[in-house]
Amino acid sequence: MPWQDKQFPWFLWPSILSLDAPSVAGVWQVFVAKAAGVQLVWAEVAILFLGIWLAYVFDRLCDSWSLDPNAPAAPRHLFYYRHQKSICLIWLLVAGATALLAILFIERVLLLYWFSLGVGAAGYFLIVHVKFLRKIAQLFKEAISASIFSMGVFLAPLLHSDQEIRGSLLFFGAFYIALCWLNMLLIGVWEKELDRAQDHISLAKRFPNLASAIWQCALALALSVIVLSSLSLHFAKIGVAIAISALSLAGLHGIRSILRINTLRALADFALLSPLLLIFN
Repeated sequence: MPWQDKQFPWFLWPSILSLDAPSVAGVWQVFVAKAAGVQLVWAEVAILFLGIWLAYVFDRLCDSWSLDPNAPAAPRHLFYYRHQKSICLIWLLVAGATALLAILFIERVLLLYWFSLGVGAAGYFLIVHVKFLRKIAQLFKEAISASIFSMGVFLAPLLHSDQEIRGSLLFFGAFYIALCWLNMLLIGVWEKELDRAQDHISLAKRFPNLASAIWQCALALALSVIVLSSLSLHFAKIGVAIAISALSLAGLHGIRSILRINTLRALADFALLSPLLLIFN
């Protein structure tokens, strides 16, 4: 089966190396800041990228420690299983460099907010990876992860933006959380059998009929955010980007029967890069 191949296709390497989510976060952070008329400093973009990378790598290391090598597994989990020691060393070096950059270049208020998100992420890892706590996370894993990720993206633009536009920006932030949640739900649906084989928790395992509701969720999200965009033209581009990504994810779900799981996973990341179509306009 494709997820058992020892030679990974080239297009999977961003996901395998955990560069996909940080790239998406960085693109959206810059895009949201531009829409809000905010100029970010380089360190704010770098710290977000590195922080998301550290979180995703840690999560996958936790998965790899309990991985059954004789059962089907996603390529990213197999990679971390095979290279645990090297990745742990790299993770520690990057964590130290990130902490130093944050202390030297990030203003105290933003640093405090990002530290709070880090504490939230630690709590997430605890309930997802500690066996007797996992029942707590069964219904909320994807929602918690999407919320922490999205807050990391929107924090710097929000803090630097004018007071009168923060309310509108927060509304679009809520829709962005929904988009990230949709992305994670879809990956859970597509990888349900892998999660079952490795005893990973996901909403798709708990609710087998979730796959049939994805269309409605994606269309409702796209329609709602377009309506909001018409009422708040200042951030219309953010709404359009969210709608494009939501509809792209729905389209991928519609053709899932003719694509391999690995290809779907890679294209799901690409679908979240919709700001690249609008950021330079």
